[in-house]
Amino acid sequence: EKLASVGSDVSASSADFRPTDQQGEVYGMLRAQLDGLKVQFSQFVAGDLAAFNAKAAKLGLQPLVLFQ
Repeated sequence: EKLASVGSDVSASSADFRPTDQQGEVYGMLRAQLDGLKVQFSQFVAGDLAAFNAKAAKLGLQPLVLFQ
């Protein structure tokens, strides 16, 4: 939500002036956080979730399915 807000602030199509330095810094900070969270999520899906689903399958249970 924060990234979307800053993104709309810095969008060239919605402003008459270039983004401020502070807006650019906040955008960069939030973008870096989001990129880190995407990596963590991918690791979770490949590791813990895959292991959980393997154990669930052995017990005859349905796996957890993520919709992206």
